[in-house]
Amino acid sequence: MQLDASFYTVWREFQGKAEQDQLPICPIGKAFGDKIQATLFDPLGNEPTREQIARAKFWLQEEWQAWKNAVPIWHLQTCSTKSRCLAEIYDEYYDRLRLMELRLAPMTRLLLAPDGVTPPVPSSPPPPTIHLYGFPLGSFDPQGG
Repeated sequence: MQLDASFYTVWREFQGKAEQDQLPICPIGKAFGDKIQATLFDPLGNEPTREQIARAKFWLQEEWQAWKNAVPIWHLQTCSTKSRCLAEIYDEYYDRLRLMELRLAPMTRLLLAPDGVTPPVPSSPPPPTIHLYGFPLGSFDPQGG
């Protein structure tokens, strides 16, 4: 699902991120972005499902945490004003995933069952038993059975 570049630009402006998008990317941020593009967005394709997007969002979060914990704190602090680093690249890719998700058809049910599994249908209660002065006379079946 290719995002319309103009829509993405408007989205980023609306989020207040257009100015940060103009900053250069540091080498660590570039390596992170290249890895995310190659291992997540390229295989995701043009028509991802809601489940694929959810998995991609999870994987992006995991990868960002791993990289963030491996980069020296001084690098992250110096990058924050001069260039885009991990947090900004993560934010950019998360926005792309979120826009892909918003472009999908809305869910028709609030609680989705996993693929191939149909939720159980509740069984109907047994027919009531008729009592006369406390003694059961039998069951009453309104359908004549």
